[in-house]
Amino acid sequence: MKKVTIVALHLGYGGIEKAIVTLANNLTKKYKVEIVSTYKLFDEVPYKLKKEVNITYLMNEKPNRKEFKDALKSFNLFKATKEFFKALAILYKKRKLMVKYLKKSDSDIFISTREFHNKMLSKYLDDSKIKIGWEHNHHNNKIKYINKLIKSVKNLDYFVLVSRDLYTFYNRKLSSNKVKCVYIPNMIEDTNYKLSDLNNRN
Repeated sequence: MKKVTIVALHLGYGGIEKAIVTLANNLTKKYKVEIVSTYKLFDEVPYKLKKEVNITYLMNEKPNRKEFKDALKSFNLFKATKEFFKALAILYKKRKLMVKYLKKSDSDIFISTREFHNKMLSKYLDDSKIKIGWEHNHHNNKIKYINKLIKSVKNLDYFVLVSRDLYTFYNRKLSSNKVKCVYIPNMIEDTNYKLSDLNNRN
């Protein structure tokens, strides 16, 4: 049985994180599945994850962006300096541990969910591995974002887009590169929905 690794920044609350858990659960029908998460934000994953899915957390430290911004807003230069150097240390460790993981991993297929991870897959995995980028965000015509993303995926095997609009856009941009663009919408789990009476805003 082949093994799939989904590379995530964290498994907290969010649309990408929910999509990762849903995909991982469904892949267990045909694959061994692992999620490698950079940060461990909570003791338990907020979404229901099958016991067959293994999780590897790379570090216990958490990002300190909020602490750094708060220190700047309050003009606490000592704390801002401290948080700045802490952030540098976290970024260094984050990269180092991901490289170490990728070089040792026995997975056959890797799915990345961030531009940063796309670059890591391209650089540190050999051609025997299948490398897939998975984009969830709309570019909103931000040229800098578009260019960074294109650069990060052009040497992957596949680039999955969750809307037809994004597929058409990036397929045209990446037509001369190795990567193959694929349109796969996010799935909806079987759920018993209650029809809203539309009497309130919730």
